[in-house]
Amino acid sequence: MIESAPDNRNFQVAQSLSKLSAAAVFLTGLAVLAGWAFDVPALKSIDPAMVTMKANTALCFALIGASLWLRQAGPSGSPGIRVGWACGALVALIGLLTLAEYLSGYDMRIDQLLFKEDAGAVATFHPGRMAPNTALCFLAIGAALLLLDVKAGGLWLSEPMIQVAGLIGTTSLVGYIYGVTEFTGLASYTKMAVHTAVAFVVTYIGLIAARRDRGLARMFAYDSPGGMLMRWLLPAVVVFLVFVGWLRLAGERLGLYSTAFGTALFTVVRVVVIGAIVTVIAQALHELDSKRRQAAQAIERLNEELKRRSVELEAANKELEAFSYSVSHDLRAPLRHIDGFSKLLLEEHGPELSDQAQHYLTRVRDGARRMGQLVDDLLSLSRVGRQQLRWQIVGLNSLVEEVRRDLKPEMEGRQIDWKVGELPFVECDPALIKQVFANLLSNALKFSRPRERAVMEVGTMTRDGQTVVFVRDNGVGFSMKYADKLFGIFQRLHRQEDFEGTGVGLATVQRILHKHGGRVWAEGELDKGATFYFVLGEPVGRGAGEAARAGEAV
Repeated sequence: MIESAPDNRNFQVAQSLSKLSAAAVFLTGLAVLAGWAFDVPALKSIDPAMVTMKANTALCFALIGASLWLRQAGPSGSPGIRVGWACGALVALIGLLTLAEYLSGYDMRIDQLLFKEDAGAVATFHPGRMAPNTALCFLAIGAALLLLDVKAGGLWLSEPMIQVAGLIGTTSLVGYIYGVTEFTGLASYTKMAVHTAVAFVVTYIGLIAARRDRGLARMFAYDSPGGMLMRWLLPAVVVFLVFVGWLRLAGERLGLYSTAFGTALFTVVRVVVIGAIVTVIAQALHELDSKRRQAAQAIERLNEELKRRSVELEAANKELEAFSYSVSHDLRAPLRHIDGFSKLLLEEHGPELSDQAQHYLTRVRDGARRMGQLVDDLLSLSRVGRQQLRWQIVGLNSLVEEVRRDLKPEMEGRQIDWKVGELPFVECDPALIKQVFANLLSNALKFSRPRERAVMEVGTMTRDGQTVVFVRDNGVGFSMKYADKLFGIFQRLHRQEDFEGTGVGLATVQRILHKHGGRVWAEGELDKGATFYFVLGEPVGRGAGEAARAGEAV
């Protein structure tokens, strides 16, 4: 089962919403601070009869807006992130100290540190001191800002703090909407100002959106029926219930209808509207599910088509291998005849032929022998594709020693330094991996022929957690811009006159390693030697040959 992933477009919307919330909260804090600085009552309080937003409260909102913006403005550890972290820490400290004042009864002289407030201010228990529920919100929000980027455990610690702050702010705002003063503060203590409650709700939205890859925001961002349900249903229901409740209460207060009638009307409206919302969303989810089903079916058809083409490709590959084997096998007899009759002609009638004719016949024999070697190499390559792997555990050092013994004729009269390291035991087809070493070491000997003292090195190294075997020489090397041609059939980087060969050996090496689930690559520098690396894959059973060929064909 494939899990739905968050939609990147929803992530971008969440990022924009978080920054917009941060800017709104920051500007609100600055505006209220300006109201205190220049004594503008309209900026300090929505209504003269209502409680003011305290200066420390306004400062905290400015710090929250700055922190929320900066925490998204750069990579982890950047100066902006550190400043944002410091702003969050200061918000948490102000909230903590204010709560400590309420609990201990001790005035720490932080309430009117910025500006003085009249002791007779409306609904103010302590001049300049924010409400207890406001201080609790700042403590929770500040702590959440500090934990915003913490991966291990940060979500479980900060998510409840964000929810608590959002709940307190929403409760106070609903209290103002419904005229329930008990929702705006504790007992006779200072109440939360109405624009403070609004700013907390905006802050809550910004914090949730800032954590778009985790927590509640991640659920909103999912491109799934659950994500769509949360994006559409939750905001609509919350706004609708608050509005209809206020409308019912306003009608009762104006004497338009009785409490019983208002309750019944409220219930009917809720049923109708919520039912309509659920119906619309259910229809949308049904259409989405239908589209998804049509897409699972399209994928299934595509998979079936891919399977069919894979089978056809495998069959074509087998036919091609059989054709190559047949042609190569049938060419051997004519080539032997050409070489044999040319030899007889030279031996029996050589004195009667001119020097130029003898040279021509010698060239014919050389060409026939090269063609015969090419046929043999093609047959070998064809056998690799057709051969079933015979898995055994074998020490690679023993295979290298066998190859060195086989290559003794090529080493006669040469000074060669062998450096063979401790090679691992592996599970492989010994005959085929021996052929890998034979081709690589034979090439190393051939291309190091111009050196007075050749150096052949075989060893291992670790790369990306894998054991890599390498064969290195100090020969003529090659240019890396042609590295992609090394393992192609008939691809040669040197002239036939300089170094003999058919251009099939490295292609055979690559096919053998692919059949083992491994890979091969090379590094070199012109006139400074070359290094060939290979890794073996995990054994996949005795029937691995067919699967490997199918994968190779694809």
